[in-house]
Amino acid sequence: MFKNAFRLLPLLLLSISLSCHHTGDQTKSGVNEDSLRKARLENFDHTYDDITRYIAGLPLREKSSIPASLQNVTWKKYCRDMDTAWSKMENTRLLPMRNWAKANLKDAMNNERTMFYPFSGPDMVNVYQFFPNDSLYILMAMEFPGSLPQMKKMDSTHALRYLWSVRGALNDLFNRSYFITSYMSKGVSQDARGTVPVICLFLARTGNTIIDIRKYHLNNDGTTTPLASDSSLIGIKNDFAEIYFRKNGSEKVQKVIYISCNLSNDTYPDNKSIIGLTENKALYNWMQKISDCNTYLKAASYLPHNPFMSMVRDLILAKSKVILQDDTGVPFSYLTDDKWNVSFYGNYSAPIKDFPHGYYQPDLRKAYDKGPVGKMDFSLGYHAQDQKNQNLIMAIRK
Repeated sequence: MFKNAFRLLPLLLLSISLSCHHTGDQTKSGVNEDSLRKARLENFDHTYDDITRYIAGLPLREKSSIPASLQNVTWKKYCRDMDTAWSKMENTRLLPMRNWAKANLKDAMNNERTMFYPFSGPDMVNVYQFFPNDSLYILMAMEFPGSLPQMKKMDSTHALRYLWSVRGALNDLFNRSYFITSYMSKGVSQDARGTVPVICLFLARTGNTIIDIRKYHLNNDGTTTPLASDSSLIGIKNDFAEIYFRKNGSEKVQKVIYISCNLSNDTYPDNKSIIGLTENKALYNWMQKISDCNTYLKAASYLPHNPFMSMVRDLILAKSKVILQDDTGVPFSYLTDDKWNVSFYGNYSAPIKDFPHGYYQPDLRKAYDKGPVGKMDFSLGYHAQDQKNQNLIMAIRK
């Protein structure tokens, strides 16, 4: 599916409410291919991007679809608050992350691969700093996708309540670099109405335009069925969203897939509707079609260390060309010398007190002691408040 998605992307773009079809390098009127492609990119339906910019607290275009009644003094205050919080994160974390990536991830950044990010939540912002050029980003977690709000149906009071709910849902990401699972269920799933609004917000804030959002259901046989644009995408039921975007000033269209799922081997014993990969053949087979990907793991609750996560862990090891992770990802013992070139950054220390000491990796400690160890000048993951104990591990397949 994923390989075909890349081949079909130009065709998909043509169907996003864009009507200028043509053949050859030049039309009879003398308008060349580049001009027509630019026209298509500029004349898409801006509704999704308008909503995204509104909830991101960014300036709106002159003919925005957002009602004038919602562009009030309170919204402008919200914009200033978002600007302040984002500017702080940009200076202390995002800019240093991009600089680190330019120095250490040159090859991976220049390969337009699939980015696989399990246990991600809606965290598009951090992975995008490391891998801004991937053609497809696959984010997978328990939180449901949801939808962008319908701003035209909101009055100013309702809109204000929604905006500050979104802002509250972002507090942990701004302050810690990750979402706390117990808080995310309420903040993202309930208040922000799913991950899609947050992902779109992050894309807009990192200099992108939302081109289209599509919704699908993954069938038992591994095929997909389109869903109505107003589908709620609530619950763990193999529904997923596709978000098409492009960098401002660029003509290249990239895509995010977010699917709500249980990535453990087994079905939840107390909720049989949340099936695991052993039973969810449709999802597992769909994931098997990922190939030669970059994989990112951060603040993953040490889930890949556990036997009940062996299926997704094995898939990561089989499919990845590059794995960038902290110590909560794939255990170091799996990154064997015969298959991987491993580099170490920052400093490795014991897991924070929220997790059992059994997740401590003595072999990883020895590897850090042996060196060489590169620098990290930004905070990321569970040690976000402790600059001295940040760690990143990069494994490149031989």
